[in-house]
Amino acid sequence: MHGQKIHIQCSRKDRLRSDVVDIVSSIINAEFVEKAGTVLVVVGGPGGTGKSTFSEELSAQLPDSAVFKLDDYKIPREDRAALNIFGAHPKANHMDLLVKHFACLGRGESIEKPVYNYDTGIADRTETFTPGRYVILDGEVSTYEEFAEFIDFSIFIDSDWQTQLYTRIVRDLDEKKYDKEKAIATFLHSNIREFEEFGASSKKFADIHLYCESDYRLTLESMSSVLFNKYNYLLGGEYSRVGLKDFILAVTTPFAADGSVDKGAFVAHLQYLHEHGVHRILLGGFSGEFYLLTHDERIELLVTASRYFPGYITYNVTSFSLFESVEHIKIAEAMGADGVLALPPLVPVGIADSVLERYFRQLYEAAESNNLTMTVYNNPRCTSNIINKSVLRKLPECYVVDSMRESDLMLASNKYFCGADRRICSSYLKGAIGFISGAAVAAPELYINLEKALVSRDEELAGKLQEQINTILFDLGEGGNVLQQKVKIEVSRYLSGYPIGCRSPYI
Repeated sequence: MHGQKIHIQCSRKDRLRSDVVDIVSSIINAEFVEKAGTVLVVVGGPGGTGKSTFSEELSAQLPDSAVFKLDDYKIPREDRAALNIFGAHPKANHMDLLVKHFACLGRGESIEKPVYNYDTGIADRTETFTPGRYVILDGEVSTYEEFAEFIDFSIFIDSDWQTQLYTRIVRDLDEKKYDKEKAIATFLHSNIREFEEFGASSKKFADIHLYCESDYRLTLESMSSVLFNKYNYLLGGEYSRVGLKDFILAVTTPFAADGSVDKGAFVAHLQYLHEHGVHRILLGGFSGEFYLLTHDERIELLVTASRYFPGYITYNVTSFSLFESVEHIKIAEAMGADGVLALPPLVPVGIADSVLERYFRQLYEAAESNNLTMTVYNNPRCTSNIINKSVLRKLPECYVVDSMRESDLMLASNKYFCGADRRICSSYLKGAIGFISGAAVAAPELYINLEKALVSRDEELAGKLQEQINTILFDLGEGGNVLQQKVKIEVSRYLSGYPIGCRSPYI
């Protein structure tokens, strides 16, 4: 591990897959130029994201290297079938033997590795493997925490689920001779169930995160801050850090007809937003109807967003208990969020300023200890406890979102986000570092264009875009489920199949 991760974005849209491979290989060569002996590089992530192809491409760029496939460490096919498990499940692999062999390879020692026979479904022989300068360990489980102490450099590759499904079906039909139904069932069990349970959180242990686009181009999604600062010169000046600033979109939560969370629609929406230029989201805000979600549903949405949105994720930890909010902060760190946001206590009404200060201070300390940014959210329309300037000035320096139309909180913070759509332009030009919006879900490209205009200080264009936003807000009407449903109707116009229902608090 090389420290806390940062998200990065490229100014070019036409980068080739080979460009990213070159960058990663250059970073690895530079990082280990003075290290003697064998360097272990792992390439992990869910099945169907192109790990094997990337591993071979990377090996071609690294001197004296070889790809080491972890598929050879699968337990017998019959045993996996009896347990109803697939490759992403730890019990489907000889984990103890992998630990032993990883240790040997790291010391530069030869091993007798198993060789899996796809016809018989067992590893029926062994072969000698002698490590060279670089060993590239390719497999779903390679980034799992059990192996972290042996690994020198870790790469995690992710992609949207459609790409994973297509890749796995083509491979399983061709190489494993599955029929289409079995290939789909295998994907659902291995990628959607097992990997999300056992492998998704391993992403946080990786030094570099790559995202495999639907056309198999690779995007540098994020990397450790240490690597970025150390090797920024290798990025060609085309990558910039995605920090907490400018535009944050507060995503909605789609509900199926039976009232359950529609995970498929949620993933499709995240991918749409990413593809159309959204770099930062708030998960579980009022737009996400967090107050109607169960504890487990909130966590599942966070895990899903961490998997499928390659950008900056702020997670709302607001709960009815301070202790539960702190627990959500710990979960946010474990599941790959970049920051957390909290409202004042929802009840009781009229909390004293001194209590509010202590409340947010404890949340800030919990966030800081978990390497997360902390944002406080002043929203008097939805809570009866108000963050005033004097409370904010007594807190450690944190970000603040303010939904009030006329507020002096900007004077008390240099990390101020406007949370009132009708005054985005004026607030940004007066010193706000960004704006956050749930209504933006109805017309994300309009808000992205406003972001670009404000960043470039094109006040004339920003003013025109603000007028268009005000028109949309008028059409959407005032808050509550009426606004929420209208927003979802607009989402369904650009994202076919997106459900427009809201979850009732009375059933």
